[in-house]
Amino acid sequence: MREDISGLTAKPETLSHPSPSRIAMGLFLIKLGKHLVVLACLLILGRAAGRFDVSQFAIFILIVGSATSHLLGKAYLNPAPARRKLP
Repeated sequence: MREDISGLTAKPETLSHPSPSRIAMGLFLIKLGKHLVVLACLLILGRAAGRFDVSQFAIFILIVGSATSHLLGKAYLNPAPARRKLP
């Protein structure tokens, strides 16, 4: 039995470790998502102050893109567990 990150034990054949490139891509997507959220917040503040003329739809698309990037990054870092073979 091996111990995984959460402290729970699992059988060796059910553990899957992502490759370094997968980890790097996941971290990049999460970081990109966070930066897009900051950009969206700054656009909202700039629009409220009257400095920028940005549509609500553009801000919405930016937030949806941020959430999608963050979700994909999390999916890259936490791959689905291996499927069990049916008898």
